[in-house]
Amino acid sequence: MRATTLLLVFSAALLGTGCGPDCYSSCEKIFGDAAGECDIPIPGKEGESGRQEMISQCVSHCEQAMRRNGDVGDYSPNERASGDDDISLENEKQAALWMDCVSETSCDNLDKNYCAPVKNYP
Repeated sequence: MRATTLLLVFSAALLGTGCGPDCYSSCEKIFGDAAGECDIPIPGKEGESGRQEMISQCVSHCEQAMRRNGDVGDYSPNERASGDDDISLENEKQAALWMDCVSETSCDNLDKNYCAPVKNYP
């Protein structure tokens, strides 16, 4: 009985702490300007209002992908994308890979087009 109670308490604690990055934390890391965030510049989207607009667009794009089932296909966020690549998150598996990539990648590399899409949103 006691072991079961401890297991339930431990499980509840784990559930309350979250299990990794989400759309908002990923977008906030890319475009936020607080400590530990990258503040990636986007031409024409400068200042606080531009930053908030990019975070909002990024979250919307990620959440839309999270609502669609699908396979990873040839999406590979850990490879650097050229500036001409039109990369988009199509489904929840791609979005999950993208969020993990953003979480694990330095700001300098995010700014160099790793973990695409970073700078282009529909």
